[in-house]
Amino acid sequence: DDMQADFLTESIFEEIQTTADTFSKMKESLINYRDTLSEKEEIHRAITSTANDAIVMMDDRLCVSFWNPAAQRMFGYSSGEVLGRDLHQLLAPSSYFPRYSKGLSIFRESGEGEFIGKTIELTAHDKEGEEFPVEISLSKLKIKGKWHALAIMRDITERVNSENIKKRLAHD
Repeated sequence: DDMQADFLTESIFEEIQTTADTFSKMKESLINYRDTLSEKEEIHRAITSTANDAIVMMDDRLCVSFWNPAAQRMFGYSSGEVLGRDLHQLLAPSSYFPRYSKGLSIFRESGEGEFIGKTIELTAHDKEGEEFPVEISLSKLKIKGKWHALAIMRDITERVNSENIKKRLAHD
């Protein structure tokens, strides 16, 4: 009986040790995952906060879901003022709305759109209502099964002014 009890006790201790070793490996794996995730978040923050171009993301409800510091400098809105608000109501001239409405309903369903994957020049306006030309590079991404749009925007006022001066000089 003592031998059987010793064997049973030893077997239980081995099982407990195996379980403890498994938990220890799981803990180590979770710590490594957390550290990797933390590093990736730090890289993401560094890139988006130091970029010279505005980086803006629109969610599936057509609202601003990401707004970097360059977007704040370009448009005059803080992230707190824009997050959750309709992107196009904030930045696009009203003359664009009919065309946007049609295109955005298609985009929400399929992720497809006339300007997705392209770089285009449009007019935008800032918080004060001042219109200016922008270059926008548009991409799509699917998050939790829903389409989102990512725009990288650049104020091209200086370039457009230079081009206009060159055209005028060429005509004189």
